[in-house]
Amino acid sequence: MSKLFVPEYWPFYQTKEYRRFDYTDATGVLEPITSVFSYDPKTSSMIYSDFNGKGEWQDDWYLQYRTGFGLAEWRDDLLQKNSTLRFFFGEKSIAIYSEPIGWGDYVEIGTVYSNRPKYDTLKSRPPQILTGFQAVSFEKLHDSFALRDGTSYTNVLQMSYAQTWNKNTYGARYYMAKGVGPIAIEWIGWKDGAPVYTSPRIDAVVSKY
Repeated sequence: MSKLFVPEYWPFYQTKEYRRFDYTDATGVLEPITSVFSYDPKTSSMIYSDFNGKGEWQDDWYLQYRTGFGLAEWRDDLLQKNSTLRFFFGEKSIAIYSEPIGWGDYVEIGTVYSNRPKYDTLKSRPPQILTGFQAVSFEKLHDSFALRDGTSYTNVLQMSYAQTWNKNTYGARYYMAKGVGPIAIEWIGWKDGAPVYTSPRIDAVVSKY
């Protein structure tokens, strides 16, 4: 099989489009969430924004393609929940990475990409001295993939990731439709370096504005 170019499965464009993914699960156990992708010309980045079921902002990922590295998550803005840090640094924390969180470049199904992202201590707010670990497994390429509402997509990359910071590991399995983005997600819980549960799958209704 020829290699797949990972950025083609994520939203990447340079227009004023906002691409929205409204996720729900079949059981109703998980809270609905919304993700929105948009292009930021100031940083030449795609911004991946998450909102909870009440429409409240949770985080922004800044994504760039970097030749020789691949898909780079070079900045994260996160809702600051610690009241003391919120008082000193504002409502959100900003993580800038000197070594970005990597999501792959040209890959083959059945392979695993990994890297060790690292905080830029002086540029991050609050300052952090942390090095993490990111592993992405490219599990399968679906010729076609149907969501529970009957919407069907072709050329869907199934991949799972595990990310570790301060011994806390979290991750998910993404179903990425080429040219569209994450049409479905399963959250994966980890303990002692091994997956211990997978959530019900959440499917997206995709819209643009």
